[in-house]
Amino acid sequence: SPLFPENGKYFSHYDERKRRLLIGCPECVAKGRPKECKHARSSVTLFSDKEGPGVLAGAQFGQGHLDEQISREFFSEGMERLKTVPNSGLIITETPLFGKAWWTYQEIYKLGTNRELNMIPGTDKPIVSLHNISQYDAGLVAKAQIDLTAHAYTEPERRARIFGEHVAASEQAVFDLVELA
Repeated sequence: SPLFPENGKYFSHYDERKRRLLIGCPECVAKGRPKECKHARSSVTLFSDKEGPGVLAGAQFGQGHLDEQISREFFSEGMERLKTVPNSGLIITETPLFGKAWWTYQEIYKLGTNRELNMIPGTDKPIVSLHNISQYDAGLVAKAQIDLTAHAYTEPERRARIFGEHVAASEQAVFDLVELA
């Protein structure tokens, strides 16, 4: 997981069979020894929608994170897994390119702009909010690496993939992307 790289600050252990990533406790992380942590640890379980939505069936999650081009069925099952957990949440991160995953932006935007549907019952807090963030602001990848990969992109791809802007670009470009930029 890019959030918890193998030699990262928080990485404690990864169990391939269970697909479970263990995160060192705050005390061990502060000492710079998360891999040696034997205390109670938080975990992240990793799934792939290539295996279908059934991999999530029956589970309960306090927080879900769906990343890049998920299927509608996987999204729906992910939402079901949060329903029985109080104060649970879901984060969807994806590059805002028009393509096979564009439906997620449309669904989230539709829900996020409907104040009546988008409120946690009994509160003034929205269920869904939509945010754009650049790779630089996210801080998951070093600036030098982002700058290096930027050279491989057309201007619309750069704007979408690096700066999180919604642009007219897709995997099967029909128009001249340089002209569009």
